[in-house]
Amino acid sequence: MLGELALDGSITTVAGALPAAIGANALGKGLICPASYGAEAAWAAADMAILAPSDLLQLINSLQGASDLAPTRSHA
Repeated sequence: MLGELALDGSITTVAGALPAAIGANALGKGLICPASYGAEAAWAAADMAILAPSDLLQLINSLQGASDLAPTRSHA
């Protein structure tokens, strides 16, 4: 997981989305990062699972199956 949780529940950006995604991919893991960095993190690997929610509630609902947050994919 990468990001900073704001008091209003939003997940804000932090530096290092692509290196974090590359590291997670090397370990065979996926990544949860802020929505604004989802496309950047997706450059790490085409088949890597990357969830990029905009806030904590969206992430919780996705993990519980209450909503469908599609994994982010690279646009290249």
